[in-house]
Amino acid sequence: MSGKSLNFLINVHLILSCFFLPAAVLFFITGACYTMGIVGSYQTKEYVLPVDAPLQADLDTCRAMAMALLESEGFSPPSGGERIRRTGASFVYEWTGSNRDVLLSPAEDPGKVRAEVKNTTFFRRMVQLHKAKGGAFFKWYAVGFAISFMVVLVTGAVMSLLRPSLRKKAIAAAGSGLIALALFILLS
Repeated sequence: MSGKSLNFLINVHLILSCFFLPAAVLFFITGACYTMGIVGSYQTKEYVLPVDAPLQADLDTCRAMAMALLESEGFSPPSGGERIRRTGASFVYEWTGSNRDVLLSPAEDPGKVRAEVKNTTFFRRMVQLHKAKGGAFFKWYAVGFAISFMVVLVTGAVMSLLRPSLRKKAIAAAGSGLIALALFILLS
């Protein structure tokens, strides 16, 4: 490989690794903490809402009720997805995001609905972003980070394979990494 090509690889490696270093630190900290059960917390506010008819397990109906509650309380809607989760004979509507979660479920009284608005603390918000529960801008940033991370790994491997003094170490490390991955998958 020519000196120009190697300089190009070094520059790509340098720019991407330095640009995405803050994201790598965020994902490292939140991922390690999440793995250890440290997920942050919420500040939860509970409501009992009157309804004319029993709450149905319908996304549109639940979303409309959640939006009305959020607007009346001055909250923006969650940035992530929503779903109906069955719980025994009942259900819970969940709308999650990086900034807050909203949960609705039928109360024992069919004329009422239980609602929770769970606002995230700073660390919980970072965990939610790690779990892809943020808005579209952060999701695209995270995809860019993931792609760049692979480019950094590949350029680092290519540069080490091109240097005769590093080639054996690079091959040994890659082989060891592959064996370790297979072993941990089998043990899990």
